[in-house]
Amino acid sequence: MLPIMEHAAYKKMKTRLLIERCLEKSFPAWGEFARRYGPLIEFSAKRALSKYPHTGINESVKDVRQNILTSLWSDGKLAEIKNRQSIKYWLVIISRNAAIDHLRRQEKNILIKDGAFFEKLPMRETVDEKESQNTRYLKKKIKDAYKFFAPKEKIIFNLYFEKRLKAKEIAEMLNIAIGNVTSAAAKIRKKIHRKI
Repeated sequence: MLPIMEHAAYKKMKTRLLIERCLEKSFPAWGEFARRYGPLIEFSAKRALSKYPHTGINESVKDVRQNILTSLWSDGKLAEIKNRQSIKYWLVIISRNAAIDHLRRQEKNILIKDGAFFEKLPMRETVDEKESQNTRYLKKKIKDAYKFFAPKEKIIFNLYFEKRLKAKEIAEMLNIAIGNVTSAAAKIRKKIHRKI
């Protein structure tokens, strides 16, 4: 067991160095990684799961968190991160994806299909054909614009426009200023309007 002083050093360690230690399979580094980023993984997974009618959400969130941390440890997936200071954005995305995968495995009847953020709208009982064409056209244009968003803009788009979280919630979740969230949302709107 490492001395207390060495454990304390990991708490102050910069993200880039912490990830390097994790990739070297340092147990204290992984403990600190889980302590530091586990709550973000859980929060992101819970947000994704709460979108669907689902029972046992808390158990599922714990499963998703454990699966992500296990996968990061055993498969060395942290090596995929190019900008290691932006790990929070990356974790939000993989947490959302892991939550959806978990639902697919556990609740096939609830989630028949959820391959992307741009799924078909739930069908109404009476949908005018012209309205349906307009919806498909708009969704295609938004999807085209989405391809050209910066990674940070994709996160903001997904959380702000798709999940309909408040700017304050997103700012707290990603540990950024509220102004950064609202500014990114405004830029995203402009990019979409240019495509439309």
